[in-house]
Amino acid sequence: MGLVGPSRETLAAMARGLERLGYRVVYEAAPAPAEAAGAAERLARLGAEVVVLPGSWGGPWARLSESLGVRVVRGAWSPSLTLAIVARWGVSRLSPEVEAEKAVGPDMARLAVETLSELRAEPPGGAAFNLGGLRVPLRPPPLLVVSEVYPRSCDWEELTGEVYWRALEGADVVSLGWDGRVPLDCYWRLLARLLDSWPAPVAADPGSPRLAVEAARRGAPLALSLTVETLGLVPPSLRRAAAFVVLAPGGLLRASEEARRLGFERAILDPVLRPAGAPGALGALCLARSESGAAGYPLMVGLNNVVELMDGDTTGSTLLGAVLAAEAGASLVMVGEESFKARGNTWEARVAAGMASLSLYWGRPPKDLGLDLLLFKRKRGPVGEVGGRGGEG
Repeated sequence: MGLVGPSRETLAAMARGLERLGYRVVYEAAPAPAEAAGAAERLARLGAEVVVLPGSWGGPWARLSESLGVRVVRGAWSPSLTLAIVARWGVSRLSPEVEAEKAVGPDMARLAVETLSELRAEPPGGAAFNLGGLRVPLRPPPLLVVSEVYPRSCDWEELTGEVYWRALEGADVVSLGWDGRVPLDCYWRLLARLLDSWPAPVAADPGSPRLAVEAARRGAPLALSLTVETLGLVPPSLRRAAAFVVLAPGGLLRASEEARRLGFERAILDPVLRPAGAPGALGALCLARSESGAAGYPLMVGLNNVVELMDGDTTGSTLLGAVLAAEAGASLVMVGEESFKARGNTWEARVAAGMASLSLYWGRPPKDLGLDLLLFKRKRGPVGEVGGRGGEG
């Protein structure tokens, strides 16, 4: 097999991966697609029966294949995804016309689902801790989803129906919030029954640091939310027994240092994402990105401020929020479904989190990954359609 690409170091790494799969590999660096034909010809002379180019390099590779007598094909957008596809299906599925992720067609969705399952079972960067059997990554991938539910009444059946719905949508953690619509004693009863009966991780968000500590005392494995100033409210025994979300709008490092000093073994830091257009909205993610490497705890970004306070479809805002949160170093995103517009947002967040995870893991944009949130527009428009030219984005 021959490899052509702009970086000799990248080609060498790809060659090692392919050799572990049993291929004999030769490679040559070429700075641009215009140089690919000459490089492919030289590799063919060295015995390469198939030459793999970068997926982003379009060109007349079918004609070149005919003239050289060897297959000249396009890999995936990124080297790691090329290796994943070749490991699964060999080089026979690669095409001279399109990137490998398009060449494998619907099978890309199966690869995406299986890869996400592997990432969740064994996060590449290691798990910070377990939460009711869920491995919480220190840094993504994967990106997990927390879905917040607010009880509208004290009706247990009503609550379990909503919780079951969120789980079906793909929530990794269901958080039971309290906004005063039901009496506090009713909230505690519902939380107790949920903790006793629900098989997946449950978080409690009763609305204040003091009540968060009480929720942890009552057995909640994850309680929202403390501030740096209220960390001392948690008894030393609970600092080891439960996990707490700590709001850190002023920076992750101060919150991390204080939590470490007080002996919190399991904390999740929230940089507090503000609504789009508000002062500091972008700054929170930029600060989180710059400090996440040294923070020492997982990060969670709440998307509600962005999704709910924007008159736009939640599919797009959720996907963008999830991708940016993952790039900033967050291992979890939190969503809710309180408004009519946000119904189904847990499912959207699950798909968006999957796309963000695969984008990070495979090193390519969140496109042609086998998952998508294209619900209202198509990638391909027929020729003559307004706004479409028959091409694919």
